[in-house]
Amino acid sequence: MSMKFKEYSDARQFYNEALKLKPAEVYPKTKLNEIEKLIEAQNIENEKKENIEIKYKAAIARGDESFTGKDLGSAKAAYKDALVIKADASYPKEKINEIDKLVKTEKDRSAAEETARLAKDARDKAEKEALAKKKAEEDARARAEAQAATKKKTEDEARATLAAEEAARKKAKEARAAEEAAAKKKAEEEEAARNAAEKLAKDRVEEQRKGEEAAILKVKEAQYNKLIVDADKAFEAKDYGAIKLYRSASNIKPNEKYPKDKIVEINGILDGNKAKDEAYLQALSEGNKNYAANNYLLARGNFEKALKIKPNEIVPKTKIAQIKKIMNELAAKKAAEESAHRKAEEARKIREAKERASQEEIARQKALKARQLAEAADKMRAHQQKEKEASLSMSTDERERMLSELALEYPEGLTEEKYMDGQKKVVQRIVVSEGRADVYKMVIQPWGARFYFKNHASIPKHQYDRETNVDL
Repeated sequence: MSMKFKEYSDARQFYNEALKLKPAEVYPKTKLNEIEKLIEAQNIENEKKENIEIKYKAAIARGDESFTGKDLGSAKAAYKDALVIKADASYPKEKINEIDKLVKTEKDRSAAEETARLAKDARDKAEKEALAKKKAEEDARARAEAQAATKKKTEDEARATLAAEEAARKKAKEARAAEEAAAKKKAEEEEAARNAAEKLAKDRVEEQRKGEEAAILKVKEAQYNKLIVDADKAFEAKDYGAIKLYRSASNIKPNEKYPKDKIVEINGILDGNKAKDEAYLQALSEGNKNYAANNYLLARGNFEKALKIKPNEIVPKTKIAQIKKIMNELAAKKAAEESAHRKAEEARKIREAKERASQEEIARQKALKARQLAEAADKMRAHQQKEKEASLSMSTDERERMLSELALEYPEGLTEEKYMDGQKKVVQRIVVSEGRADVYKMVIQPWGARFYFKNHASIPKHQYDRETNVDL
């Protein structure tokens, strides 16, 4: 039964007693040698586990410190180091997932801001090009002579307008391509900078690791001394659970005789109450196994059973307290994760709603601008057609007679009149010279464009200014 439950020290005591009875027997000597090898192997394994735990906790501490300082690259590298040490550990995996989510959220936010900026630049550029195109069209119409009223001239101007629109669209397309190329280049430069930063962080972590390994020997010495002091105090208080402390100390320094002697001494004391101890140790062993497997409810039951067997023992009390703390922390962590998930989902829905509203508003503004431009162009063409029709409806004699009558009605020189024609402002100048009158009009559209006419025929601005610049 001792070998079954790995109670090597108890078994060794029995074989020694058997050897005293029959010193020449080979079997107990063989089993004693086997026990020594098993104890030595177990000590080596325990030492490896403790070294792994020290390195693991150091990596976790580095990761937590970097994460708190928002150095996500260094934090992720440290958590990856911890996973290399303990591949099945859940905490570093959770922290790496959390870091990846934070990095992705930041990238998404930056991409959204860059997309909005590019869209605004494109809108501003399109508006400037539209204004430039509009001014070019107005100048072209203003420079047209009276013969521009013919059908051929109108068709030529229409073709020129289509060509200008096509050129503007081509220019806008080229500008978008240039902006996309610049954005791609910027993204590549940022990626290169991130890679360099990650390499620098890994180099720093490597330097820290070397320093930690140098400190491990010093830590082990301090651990050994503390275990011996604590074990001696417990032993003096007749707390024979001190055997675990002596065993831990012996695992750290397997060649030290003192902790081994104290283990033998305690085993001798405990022989008188072995059945109770075995039940107690069995409960502790099952509790430790369930605790290591994260079966905290079962582990708590095991430790409570051990506490009933030995009510004054500190170990089961401590373990029960640790389990209660862990279960409370797990419950709090689960509640926090659920709350964070809800908040993230709400933020995502709000962000998507804002983006949809923004896109709808942009589309509405574009449609409104297009309608306004189309309506303005239609009104201008209608006004020009009206002037043309008024000019064509009168014969040469009628036009001359009307101008002669105006020369009689208005005084010699320039007379200026202003009035509104719908939403258009009209400045009319009547110039009378040597018994002849000419009617000049400047039509100002609601959006600011100006058109000039002489006796209902379109003329350029410089002609209008020159011929109406008459000293009164």
